[in-house]
Parts: sequence; structure tokens; C-alpha cells
Amino acid sequence: MSMKEPKGKIKEFSDDPVLYQAIGKFVYQFSQLEFAIRHLLSDLLELTPDQFHIVTASYDFAALCRVTSAFIHTLLEPSEPIAKEVADVFGRCFRVNDARVRLVHGTWDDDGASHVSRTSLKPAAYFGKVQDITDMTEEAKACMNLVVQLIDGEVVDWARNIRSHLRDV
Repeated sequence: MSMKEPKGKIKEFSDDPVLYQAIGKFVYQFSQLEFAIRHLLSDLLELTPDQFHIVTASYDFAALCRVTSAFIHTLLEPSEPIAKEVADVFGRCFRVNDARVRLVHGTWDDDGASHVSRTSLKPAAYFGKVQDITDMTEEAKACMNLVVQLIDGEVVDWARNIRSHLRDV
């Protein structure tokens, strides 16, 4: 007794190591960006290493960005130049996350990824060229560097000084 042959065969996509490497690099860089933002929030809140995952792990990327940005803005006067810088940094982070959603949740074929927006419910094509992924990887890296500058800059110091002042009151 023989098994019936399937009516159709699943199409195998070309094995493009350049594409797969670009996707992997983007995913890796995105994870580093996310960790940097978690680290920034942790520094702002003065979390201990034991508290780090307890507090930061429950946030998805978008929520993490919103919470961290909002927390920083509570420390600043709206007119301070850093307020616009923080808004710009997290705006760029949201755009990188949009690319991640399309890359990870899109339906891939030989022409790139097709992704359906939850708001418009219409499909759109993305990442038609490997360079598109490479460009977003570089943007994720740039965002991470900006977040690290926030960690190393005045924002974390302001948070500590404000809490120190409140403890003394």
C-alpha cells in the first residue's frame, strides 16, 4: 500500500545566507537596544541587580519606551533641550520597533516581507532589498548609542539628585 502523493508541494525559498545573516544581525542589534533601554530605566529607578528583571521584564518594547520616556520627562522642565532630545530618541526607537514587527511578523517570500497593519488592515511590502534590513540594523545601533548617552549623561544624575533631595525632605 503506497501513500498518496500530495496534490501540491510546498515551495522552498532560496537559501540566501546574506538575507538570513541580515535578519539575524537586525534581531541581535534590536535585542541590544532593548537591553540598553531596560538598563536606562533601571538606572533611573536605582534598581538593584535583583530588582532589574522583576521590574523591567514585564514591559514589551513599546511599553518600555513609553514608560522610560515618560519617567524621564517627569524629571525635566518641558523647556529643557534634553526633553526634545529624549522625545526624538524614543521616536526613533519606535520606528525601529515598527521595522522589527514587520520583519518578524511579516510573511516572507523571495521579494521581501508582506505585513498587514493592524490599523489599516492593508498589506504592504517591506525589505525588498537586504540593504533595507541593513539600514534598520544601523538605525537600531544608532538608537542604542543615543540611549547609552542618556545613561552616561545628565538624565540619570538628575534622577538620583531628585530622589536624594526627596529623601532629605
